[in-house]
Amino acid sequence: MARIYWLTDTVATMPHPLRQSLAAEMVELRSLKLKGFGSLLTENEIKMIGLESEVGLCKELDIRFWHFPVPDAKPPNSTEQAQ
Repeated sequence: MARIYWLTDTVATMPHPLRQSLAAEMVELRSLKLKGFGSLLTENEIKMIGLESEVGLCKELDIRFWHFPVPDAKPPNSTEQAQ
């Protein structure tokens, strides 16, 4: 599994899982009591990496999934836009 970098007691960041090990990584994250998962990947990146089944796996494992696509080098222009 990819390394998890904890930002607070309840919020962490990590690289995207690999397509080949996606299901196993999601099960392992669930065993860590993960309640929600967010992705910043764009739709094109998701397809390119092969993570189209991520949303379905989250549903199967009762993990909430949030998708906030952020194109590379194009963060939101304002706090309002980010919210």
